[in-house]
Amino acid sequence: MSYSFIHDVPINEEMYAKIRAELGDIQPEGLIAHVVIRQPQGLRYVDVWKSQADWDRFHADQLEPVVGRVLGSYGITPDPSMAPIEQIDVIDTLLGAG
Repeated sequence: MSYSFIHDVPINEEMYAKIRAELGDIQPEGLIAHVVIRQPQGLRYVDVWKSQADWDRFHADQLEPVVGRVLGSYGITPDPSMAPIEQIDVIDTLLGAG
C-alpha cells in the first residue's frame, strides 16, 4: 500500500531550490510523485511513495541532512513540529510521459 502525504513547510522557493540542488538528480527509491505548490506561508509538498518505509529511509538518510545544512546556512534550526505531515489517501496517480 502506498504512503501519501501533504507537508506544509515554512520555507521559500530559494531555500527549496538549494535543497533540490544539493540532493542532485537522484530518483529516491520508492518515490512515485512529488509536487510542490507555492502558498502564502511557504510551500506545500504533496508526495506519493510506494511505502512509508521508502519515505522514512529517504527522509532520514538523504533529506534531513541536506535540509539541516541548507536551513542552517540561513541561521534556521529545523523544527519538525512547525511543519507536521498530514497523511492522505491517494486513490490513483497518473503521471505524464515527461
